[in-house]
Amino acid sequence: MAITICLSASLAFFIFFIVTDRHLHLFEIFVCWMVFIFIYGDIMAILTLNLKFITLDTDLEKIWSFFCIRFMLVPSIVVCLIDRFASIRFWGMKIILFSIATSCLVGIEYTLDWASILHHTHWHLWWSFIVWSALILVAYALTSVFRIIFKKDVIRYDRASS
Repeated sequence: MAITICLSASLAFFIFFIVTDRHLHLFEIFVCWMVFIFIYGDIMAILTLNLKFITLDTDLEKIWSFFCIRFMLVPSIVVCLIDRFASIRFWGMKIILFSIATSCLVGIEYTLDWASILHHTHWHLWWSFIVWSALILVAYALTSVFRIIFKKDVIRYDRASS
């Protein structure tokens, strides 16, 4: 049951992201997605394997549900957020959007805890806000650096071809 709900939610948001207008190029979206999965995987490995702050259930269906959320829903939320950041020029709106996305990610994390997919041991709610905020900011910074490099290469290529 849990895998059906997680897979449906992940696919629904993924399809929503695909059909909406995007401001990033496909390659930028791919890089942002992969960078976030890499960073998120490292943080989750530290928290689960080394520090034992978060433990996963041993049921195979719940583990697959967690990985479905981890590799589809969470990165698509972060990539959608970074895509919206690219289109918004007003910093106040970016802060509001950042707060909403962070709250959604914390909500997903505690929904997984409520569904017994993962368990928090010696973990506080504000730590989740700090971790998600840091993950989003690092992914945004790396994507911004990549966009700067990508734009320079595109400009150089255009000038070379004319």
